[in-house]
Amino acid sequence: MAAFDPKNLKPAHTVAEFADSAQSQRTAKAVVLDGIKKQLALFKDPRVEGRRWFTSGASHTAFTIRVANKPLKLSGEETKLAVETKDFEAALDYFAKEIAAGKLDEQLNAATGAMEARKDKMRTTRAAKKASKPEETPTE
Repeated sequence: MAAFDPKNLKPAHTVAEFADSAQSQRTAKAVVLDGIKKQLALFKDPRVEGRRWFTSGASHTAFTIRVANKPLKLSGEETKLAVETKDFEAALDYFAKEIAAGKLDEQLNAATGAMEARKDKMRTTRAAKKASKPEETPTE
């Protein structure tokens, strides 16, 4: 086996798949579509831990679809709908297709702005915390 050459190491941000610009371009549409996939997985296996956007009752399941920690308006002003439990997966598939087709783009564009504002706030908070920390002096 050949010895590892440290010259092969490079900063992750210089690799396209790990670049910050690629991560920051993740749209609200992509986030919500991934969220729907996650909810379907949680529905199929109730033992899996995770935040659920749905509540199953005796015969029906109520659900919301969320992005940037806010529910989308799914029918008029309604953010929470219910469907027979047997139709829950089909209902989420329906909304995934609607979202992919651009039917909820207005709400998703607003959510993209909220996501960016949250990222900026987190950056500012982290910078302030870092600046307020006293520098540690090395001990001998």
